[in-house]
Amino acid sequence: MLVSYLNSGRPVYFEGGDFGFNNKDNELWPYTGTSYLGDGQALGNVQTLVGQSGTFAQNLGTTYAYNEGPDAYVDEFDAAGGTVCLRDQSSIGRVVSFDAGTYRTVTSSVIFGAQRGPDRGRLMQACAAFLVYGLGLAGKELPGVGPALLVAPNPVRGGLVRFSSAGRYDRVTVVGMDGRSVAELDLRAGAGNLDCAQIPTGAYVARATGPSGAVSRTFIVAR
Repeated sequence: MLVSYLNSGRPVYFEGGDFGFNNKDNELWPYTGTSYLGDGQALGNVQTLVGQSGTFAQNLGTTYAYNEGPDAYVDEFDAAGGTVCLRDQSSIGRVVSFDAGTYRTVTSSVIFGAQRGPDRGRLMQACAAFLVYGLGLAGKELPGVGPALLVAPNPVRGGLVRFSSAGRYDRVTVVGMDGRSVAELDLRAGAGNLDCAQIPTGAYVARATGPSGAVSRTFIVAR
């Protein structure tokens, strides 16, 4: 089932401190570009995470819930066709990205919600941009044609987010990190509002299409 899902071109984000341990004998690993090295320690695993040069996480870094619940038995990863994009303070791989050409994955042993610091939101945006478009653009407008798409506020904290542009666009499609559409808005009146109260926290890509062409922008739903 996973193979057919990936072959459809949809991106996949895997996350969990024991994701590797629980799936170490699974056949999914060649499809993630990741190798599982070990289960980590009971506690005392991850203090900081550093984005690696040439990846979507470049120049970004966070701290982690060290010696707290999310730090228990955090799996250790390496690349096996993919690229380690986040390493901890001991240079152990914790997050691996993989571009298979027809689909993309990110495999993380650290829980995003347990990361802290000012780069946290930008890292989520960059991860979403890589998964959906194969780019490491942290909070920037993604490639498109025509006037910019405006998203405000960004991040949005569970209320209304407004999409607008001076260009001629018919609609905006909002896509999550798993590649699934969560909303479609009519922009022919010039602007559209989306109530994010029922949308899970995370990074999303808004893509506007119409006579002006197509343009996309990442944004964050926070709480």
